[in-house]
Amino acid sequence: MLSKNCTKCGKLKPLSRFSKQRSRKDGIRGKCKECISIESFERNRSKIGRIKAIYNGQISSSRRRGYPLPDYTKEEFIEWVLSHDSYNDIHNEWVDSGYKKYYSPSADRKDDYKSYTLDNLILTTWKKNFRKYNSDQKNGLNNKTSTSVDQYTIDGVFVANYHSYAEAGRVTSINKSSIEKCAKGHHSHAGNYVWKINTGLFMNKNEQAEALKLIFELSSKLETQLSWNTSLPESYKTVTKKAFSFTNGMYNKYGLGA
Repeated sequence: MLSKNCTKCGKLKPLSRFSKQRSRKDGIRGKCKECISIESFERNRSKIGRIKAIYNGQISSSRRRGYPLPDYTKEEFIEWVLSHDSYNDIHNEWVDSGYKKYYSPSADRKDDYKSYTLDNLILTTWKKNFRKYNSDQKNGLNNKTSTSVDQYTIDGVFVANYHSYAEAGRVTSINKSSIEKCAKGHHSHAGNYVWKINTGLFMNKNEQAEALKLIFELSSKLETQLSWNTSLPESYKTVTKKAFSFTNGMYNKYGLGA
C-alpha cells in the first residue's frame, strides 16, 4: 500500500503525507499531516486553546530559565482566566485583528522577580506585555538581562552606577557601545571616563527604595535611643546623627516619605 485516504479530508494521499502511529493496525495515522496541522492551528486559536498555549509557554519558560514551575495546574489556570470578563474582550480583539501576534492574549507577571502564581498574574495582550518588559528594563525595574556598570573618573574616583549600558548612555550622552567596550577591557576609557562592570548584587529600583526605607527606619531608631544615652562616647552619637541626616535627606529626596 503506497497511499491511503485521509479520514478527515477524504483525499487519497501518498503514505509520506501521513505520520506513523503504532497503535493503528496499518501503523499509519488516519488523518494526513496537513489536516492535523490545520486542526492544531485552529485549536490553538480557540479561547480554551489559547489559554492552554499560554500555560504551556509558562512551563517551558520556567524550565528554560531554571525558575520554579507555576504553582497552579492547567485546569486551575483555565478556570482563573475564564473568570475574568476581560479575557473575552482580549480574545475577540485578537480574532478581529486577523489573529495578529501583537493582539494575542497573554498573562503577564506583575512582578517579574516572582514566580508564576495566580495572584501575581494579569491578563493582557502580547503587545502590552512586550512593551512593559522593555519599559521595566529601561527604568531599571527588571535587570535580569542587563549588565550593571560603574562610572569612574580617569583618576579612579567613583561617579555613579547605572543598571545597564543603555541607561549609562542615555544619562551621560556617551555611546553605549563605547561604554560596554571599555567595561569589558577593550578600550581604556569612553567619554573621558573609566567604566567597570559592577559584579556585586544589583537591586532594581523598587528594591533600592525598600532598602533605603529600612536603613532610614534603623537610623531613626538609633538616633532616638542614643540621644538620651549619656554613657556612650560622643563620637558614637556624632556618627549616628550623620547617618540619620544622610538617610533622612535621601528618604525625602526620592519622595519615600509621601
